Amino acid sequence: MKLKIESLILLSVVIFAVFVRGCSCGRFSKPRILKPVHATITNYLVDGADLHIHCRSKDNDLGEQTLANNAQFSWTFKVNVMFSTLFWCDMWYNDVNGIQVTGKFDIYKAQRDWDRCYNECQFFVRKDCIAGYINGGVECLYAWPQ
Repeated sequence: MKLKIESLILLSVVIFAVFVRGCSCGRFSKPRILKPVHATITNYLVDGADLHIHCRSKDNDLGEQTLANNAQFSWTFKVNVMFSTLFWCDMWYNDVNGIQVTGKFDIYKAQRDWDRCYNECQFFVRKDCIAGYINGGVECLYAWPQ
């Protein structure tokens, strides 16, 4: 029994060292686990439409924001050790016909986005979708509900 406890302690120390110092293995390839994530949403809607967003997590309500065309909203947060950090946003705008387009999106989900954008996550709100960087290029992440 004593050997099992010592082995668990040693394993815990090694895991902690990997989180703090980094290693060359997948999502922990740089010592970034302790760095905060900086998320940015940019309004790239056409026709100068204002974008309205209201983002929150279980612990934080970022309030309602109105973004003019090409304007940005940013916030910074830390991912929890369980990688269960989640921010969701309600978004809406009026199209050229005055019809309100609305959607609710899990804008940042640690288990999905950590490998995609690490500590710098950018989201671009366009008429066709919410886009972001994937493999060095910008691609649609979420479509607007129809």
